[in-house]
Amino acid sequence: MAVTNVYIDGLNLYHGMMDASLERYRWLDLTAFASRVCHAIGEKTDADWQVGQVRYFTSRVHEVKGAAAAKRQNEYLQALTEINPQLTIEYGKYYMREADCVCDCGGKAHVWREKRTDVNMALAVITDALDPNGPERILLITGDGDLSPVVDFAISAGKVVGVAAPPARHQPDLSNRAEAYVLLKKEHFSARNLLPREVPLDGGYVLSAPAGWMPRSMLGPS
Repeated sequence: MAVTNVYIDGLNLYHGMMDASLERYRWLDLTAFASRVCHAIGEKTDADWQVGQVRYFTSRVHEVKGAAAAKRQNEYLQALTEINPQLTIEYGKYYMREADCVCDCGGKAHVWREKRTDVNMALAVITDALDPNGPERILLITGDGDLSPVVDFAISAGKVVGVAAPPARHQPDLSNRAEAYVLLKKEHFSARNLLPREVPLDGGYVLSAPAGWMPRSMLGPS
């Protein structure tokens, strides 16, 4: 059975979901979702893409979006690792830079830019591609064309490489290079791939899905 390592570009996936009005699926169980995406890739290639390790790449948003958004993100990340302890999360960082004001007033504006996520993801794929005991298949969930050389490298290292682009994130450089490609749509997201509405932790604290992060049909009495 071919083992597939899955690498998820967290912010690329998040913004793709928001652009496709899939905000009610943000309480996403990434391991279950990775399995669903592997199934979709497998249907296109008539091959078995069995999920091995799932690696998630993101950045914390507290500096950019404030305390309330940071709390929602922190609870989601805690819930993910509580339900899926084998999931690994690797962090980039937001940096502020000065840019020209868009209103042509001659002034300057401070703009946040997320960095390192794509580099971290690239290093992870390259490391696994070079590992003689690594996965036979590699699946990237991203629409970032900057990762196209990484796809080429993994293929040259003998790996079978697939790419699943988040909704509204089709990237020809990726689709033309990958040996299997799918553009994710609403049909690839479902209630079956969400975390439980409430995730209890040791000590009695309960993590709960933030408002609007799950379909209304799943928000009955606890």
